[in-house]
Amino acid sequence: MPVAGGIPFLGFRVFPHHRRLRTTGKVRPLRRLRALARAFAQGHVSARQVRASVMALRGHALAGDTYHWRTSLVRKVSFRRSG
Repeated sequence: MPVAGGIPFLGFRVFPHHRRLRTTGKVRPLRRLRALARAFAQGHVSARQVRASVMALRGHALAGDTYHWRTSLVRKVSFRRSG
């Protein structure tokens, strides 16, 4: 397999000089964050749990070239309590 095409590893496609988040690595966390936002709005999840999950996702995403994807998440998911 040519290295120039990238090698899939831990949710990333690893190229010789950079790493990109795979499509499944973008879609699954977005779905998970939306579900977490719904649970937070209903009061099933605490702000501490939300922060821990968001920071874990951010930490994983920082391993690759994901700046635009991370900033787009801010527009797509908001954590607010209903009421």
